[in-house]
Amino acid sequence: MGVIRVEKNRNYTVMSNYHLRDKRMSLKAKGLLSYMLSCSDEWNFTVRGLEVVLKEGRDCIRAALEELQTLGYLVRVQQRTEKGNFDKIDYVVYEHPRDIAEQEEKREGIEKPELSPCTENPSTVKSKAEDPSQRNTKSSRITKKNNYQKHNLSVEVATDLIKEQIDYTKAVEVYDMALIDNLVDIMTELKCLSACQEMIRIGKVEYPSDLISRKLEKVRWMHIEYVVDCFKQHTDKIKNIKSYLQQSLLNAPDTIDAYYTAEVQHDFYGRG
Repeated sequence: MGVIRVEKNRNYTVMSNYHLRDKRMSLKAKGLLSYMLSCSDEWNFTVRGLEVVLKEGRDCIRAALEELQTLGYLVRVQQRTEKGNFDKIDYVVYEHPRDIAEQEEKREGIEKPELSPCTENPSTVKSKAEDPSQRNTKSSRITKKNNYQKHNLSVEVATDLIKEQIDYTKAVEVYDMALIDNLVDIMTELKCLSACQEMIRIGKVEYPSDLISRKLEKVRWMHIEYVVDCFKQHTDKIKNIKSYLQQSLLNAPDTIDAYYTAEVQHDFYGRG
């Protein structure tokens, strides 16, 4: 009897199993990367598209993408239009992790373009360029202005990025739009200033702009919810509301877990 051979030429996937054996990766990150590697080269990835196909929420998809990016399996490439405006973001996926240092260099060059400042003459910031004389100060300001014009960026662009980051549509469905807009404005201002200033003053303390930028990038919808809830529960008079909200937004990713853990412990053990 002859040998029966089954020739499979479609509906199966051949991929490297390197990521499947990567002990650093979570199951959701391995699953997402496996799916993305299984798609054809012509496939265009969007967060919304992945939500629909994989039946997962936006937060889950974004968390997996961020994990892949941290581990070097994914690089986000910000595309621009012919006029230099922001366009779609391309996701470049790799079977093996890229060098982390190389990836960070690409991210700084692509994802962190300079943004125009939110105030024409901010009094609470220090310029990244040293100003040994009034003449040099003027020259430095002109150079920065031209640089912003070169990138054709505006506060509106920064606002759109912040709104996408915090899931603005969902936020205004739950809370008052005016309050959410105020938080967006505060985050936008910090984002703009951190792109072109060395130090940023919040309240009576000056912080490195790099630190502000890193903290700001961590803020998501859950942190907005946390900040608003804490703000509503605050009974003492707040002397400087803007400074209070700035600090609350920046500290939210670091304090949210401890806060809700304390709330749970209070519910269980704090009541007689």
